[in-house]
Amino acid sequence: MIWPTNSSQLLESMWLKSCPSMSSKFRDHTNAQFISLADLTAVDTPTRQNHLEIVYNLLYLRFNSQIRVKTYADELTPTESTVSVYKAANWYEREIWDMSGVFFANHPDLRRILTNYGFEDILSGKISPCLATLSYAMTVR
Repeated sequence: MIWPTNSSQLLESMWLKSCPSMSSKFRDHTNAQFISLADLTAVDTPTRQNHLEIVYNLLYLRFNSQIRVKTYADELTPTESTVSVYKAANWYEREIWDMSGVFFANHPDLRRILTNYGFEDILSGKISPCLATLSYAMTVR
């Protein structure tokens, strides 16, 4: 589904397995040409089955327009990496894997960048947002 959000932005929602092929279509099609990945992030919504929403913000520089592509995942199902399509996705995917636990299949260098390997993921909110906030408040004192 595509929803127009304002004059220069579109919102596209699609399913998990189609990300690299759809991203290459957004980049290579003559009418699309979204050649730049501006941002890639993950949003956690615990009430959904696939509770992690991965959001790609793509730019079409010539006409100053952008598109937001959303896909859904969880910690158990690997998501295909888009590094082969957008080189900028390398750092973002590593950050999402490090902080949210989403595994990106076929990623060239998927390793931690923000935390060490002994990190127990309490502060990232994986256990519970309330427990993570409480644990963080107790360690700051």
